[in-house]
Amino acid sequence: MTRPRVLVIDDSPFARSVLTRLMRASGVIDVVGAAGDGGDGLERITRLDPDVVTLDLTMPGVNGLEVLRVLAGRRRPRVIAVSISTIDTEIGAEALSLGAIDLISKPAGGGADRLREIGKELVAKILAAAESLVNPSPVVVVAPPALAAAPAVSLRAVPVKLILIGTSTGGPQALTRLLAELPRPSARRSRSCFISPRGTRRRSHGGSTTRHRCTWWRHPMVWCSSPGWR
Repeated sequence: MTRPRVLVIDDSPFARSVLTRLMRASGVIDVVGAAGDGGDGLERITRLDPDVVTLDLTMPGVNGLEVLRVLAGRRRPRVIAVSISTIDTEIGAEALSLGAIDLISKPAGGGADRLREIGKELVAKILAAAESLVNPSPVVVVAPPALAAAPAVSLRAVPVKLILIGTSTGGPQALTRLLAELPRPSARRSRSCFISPRGTRRRSHGGSTTRHRCTWWRHPMVWCSSPGWR
């Protein structure tokens, strides 16, 4: 695999400089440019066509979430959020739901030494993201074993109280598209709640954009977006 081409988007000149040096020092990544805000970043993405973008989420003007909304649905570049916002914050969870494939927590008060702490993790995740562009994971379809013919049963006659679908990091945006395609005969029959890995909470989709405690699940780490299910 050729060395991945990376664009750094961060409003801090200091962070841009340190992250660029860390990636170039690895010897396996080409940093093709840097941008100080989301608007400049989007222009450079169009012009430079990077494989991977490291994206700060909290920036003046066009922020990281707005960049992700513009890039939604594109196969490239892969976006790795690098931000002081963590996965258990609303902005971090929303970044993953909008298409960021991963989130690396940038140390608060980030001096050079603190930023270097994430260097190895950052390089590893950039290489993995670039590899997924070159060699996407194949979809394997396994044929079910042959079964004896069974009497036809109408699905309408089978009561279904709950269908649970799980996704890993980077999967909420795919799940959102899936849910959008499902029939919704009644708004009160559709509940969309997310539980993120390691017990952290993840924002749900559908309904209001405001999160509420989900008392339907009755679990402190589950949140839903529809106040009808509080």
